[in-house]
Amino acid sequence: MLLNYFKLALRNIWNHKGSTVLNISGMALGFVISLFIVLWVQDETSYDTFHQDSDRIYQIMSNMGSSGANIQTWQGSPEPWAALFESDIPEIEQVLVCNPWDLVLSKNKQTFKERGSFVSPNFFDMLNFELIDGQIATALEDPNSIIISEELAKKYFGVNWQAEGRTIGQTIKVNNKIELKVSGIFANMPENSSFQYNYLVPMAFLFKQFPDWKDQWGNYTYRMYVRLSPAADPIATADKMWKSVKENSKGGSPEHGILLHSLEDLHLYNNFENGKVAGGRIDYVYLFFFAALFVLLMAIINYMNLSTARSSLRAKEVGIRKTIGANKWSLVKQFMCESILVAFLAGFLALMIGQLFIGPFNLLVGKTIEIQFFSTAFILPFFGLILFIGILSGIYPSLMLSSFRIINVLKGRINTRLSGTNFRKGLVVLQFVLSIMLIVSAFIVREQISYIKNKNLGLNKYNVISYSPGWEYGEKLPLIKDGLMQSPQVESISAVNGNPLNIMASTGDPIWEGFEEGQNAIFNILTTDHQFLDNMEVSLIAGQPFVEGMPTDTVNFNYIINEAAAKVMNLEDPVNKSLEFWGRKGKIIGVVKDFHFHSLHSPIDPLILRYEPEETYSLLVRAKAGSTEKLLAQLEKQHKTIFPDVPFEYEFLDTTYEKLYENEQMTSRLSDIFALIALIISCLGLLGLSAFTAERRTKEIGIRKVLGASISNILLMLNKEFGKLIFLAFLLSVPLVIYLMNSWLDKFNYRITLSWKVFAFAGLLIFTIAVLTISVQSIRAATADPVDSLRNE
Repeated sequence: MLLNYFKLALRNIWNHKGSTVLNISGMALGFVISLFIVLWVQDETSYDTFHQDSDRIYQIMSNMGSSGANIQTWQGSPEPWAALFESDIPEIEQVLVCNPWDLVLSKNKQTFKERGSFVSPNFFDMLNFELIDGQIATALEDPNSIIISEELAKKYFGVNWQAEGRTIGQTIKVNNKIELKVSGIFANMPENSSFQYNYLVPMAFLFKQFPDWKDQWGNYTYRMYVRLSPAADPIATADKMWKSVKENSKGGSPEHGILLHSLEDLHLYNNFENGKVAGGRIDYVYLFFFAALFVLLMAIINYMNLSTARSSLRAKEVGIRKTIGANKWSLVKQFMCESILVAFLAGFLALMIGQLFIGPFNLLVGKTIEIQFFSTAFILPFFGLILFIGILSGIYPSLMLSSFRIINVLKGRINTRLSGTNFRKGLVVLQFVLSIMLIVSAFIVREQISYIKNKNLGLNKYNVISYSPGWEYGEKLPLIKDGLMQSPQVESISAVNGNPLNIMASTGDPIWEGFEEGQNAIFNILTTDHQFLDNMEVSLIAGQPFVEGMPTDTVNFNYIINEAAAKVMNLEDPVNKSLEFWGRKGKIIGVVKDFHFHSLHSPIDPLILRYEPEETYSLLVRAKAGSTEKLLAQLEKQHKTIFPDVPFEYEFLDTTYEKLYENEQMTSRLSDIFALIALIISCLGLLGLSAFTAERRTKEIGIRKVLGASISNILLMLNKEFGKLIFLAFLLSVPLVIYLMNSWLDKFNYRITLSWKVFAFAGLLIFTIAVLTISVQSIRAATADPVDSLRNE
């Protein structure tokens, strides 16, 4: 019997090719979008879950800030905490310490800057990364050893690196000075890992090079992870850790406690507000998941609409089947088989389209996701979803069609309520509500991204090359600077110890004139030379700028602060007030207007500029208009002359700024795609419905034309009903979009204000495209010869 149902379904699908194509196309588009987003969501939620004890591993974070001020959550921890927690906190089984670092590695005349980390010896005990070669127990014991990834092994030792004696025991040079012995090879770290290192060096090596860095209680440079015992409560344990730090610290402790952040949450929950987790990438997971759900729902609505619209055409079929003995449930099964078959055909089409476009999708989201066609973990859920969608799509049409009464059907009288007219209108409205929401949202996201890119940051980020050979080569930086100063391509140049659009250094140590107990605050620190303000066009609003040759001894330091710092210090006139931190006493000589040095998600924090050219290791080189390529060529030539064994690397400052908004830019691109797909699906549905409407009203149109109706009258008659539905959908969608997009925009401290122009433009666009879609069939019906439609009357 089931086979017979599918034969009838295939026959019906073949006999109504037009509506079948529209149904399958709409569903396939919905499935493709859902497929991509589900794969993306699966990848995002799989981060760091492959470690054996991932649910018991936490990163230690410090909640810093003065009383009453905004609490900042720092990822770093002081190195002495590790020994303290292992001895004082019984709930902690192990403590892992990491210090991520880029080093220049060289072997066989090959030199590259690599991303890696200094780590404590228990790295492989805590985390389940595979060591391909070497012994886990001893690989990180020798301070002068290095463990490299499989990728680096191939890069430095060739494809035959696994041959005996080619890697283990060989040496690699660090910064062209120190040789480290290769003690192990680890498998490339998975893409769904928060740890992305190509080498590991024992922490003991770092302290061997910089003995003063060990046992510093005020240095929050290190990333520290703990594995708790199975019964431990992370909140209670964090409180005990904070209490222990306050009792034993020799250099200050977090003012607002310690936060244990789960390893499994590091990737998705990476935003913090006032010492608590406040979302992060998880917001985009929810956003894309619901957007995909919207698109899928629209595809389901298309099927329901077209199925119920064709109900009257199949009424006699239902009546005859009932007359010869078919019961209601056998008819339900037949129509359900049709919808399930359509869903599976759409599913197979979606897989083909998905495989064709998975490459561009990966480029869009920056991943290497694959469709696992032969994996039961993928195939079973995917076709289970298709089966569910097929059943869901067919429930209402099958119940409605099977409920027609025989006597009414055979007499040509069908209850319009039962035939789904009002229900169909409701589905059209719902479909366009979702479509308008996606389109308006895409416009608003694009406007916000444009606002971010073009906002005046308080400094000039354009035509600036950020160049750094590395902090360890800072003493030779003046040679590069002096050479560039003679270049006609250079407009201005300055030296810093970081990126002025993403300042990482910060401290809670500053004490100033008028400082009171409990007034501690977190200050960002940027070390500069005397040319920074002029080069970056930062406005000085009080005092004087740095001057070349100013003293930099420990008791005569010169500082410039921003407006936010002056406010935190509660100083109306900060100029000439004393300021001290990091053992350097000095005075404030000037105040600059606030400029943005983090993303616009955050308010402008307190900032201290300190004059100490000897401690800078990066150059900010502003090129004259049209001279960038020549300047880069000259910079590279000088670099190779002075640093022949160091890879030449640079970045444009405006590109650095755009990287701060990678998530938002990806959201904008995906929003555009969602909006386009939603519009296509909606138009496919409208095309089918308008074709059906025109077909059903062929004789009415013929009579009207005979009685003198013009083509414009016919077009207005056919289009106005759908126009009303679209207008209603627009009115319903506006408050929903306003609420949702305001919630998203509120995540930015600096945002656009929603304008009626966006809604008006989107509404006009939707209405125009909808009318054009409907008119394809309407014009054909309005221009048809009435003789053809009335021939049989």
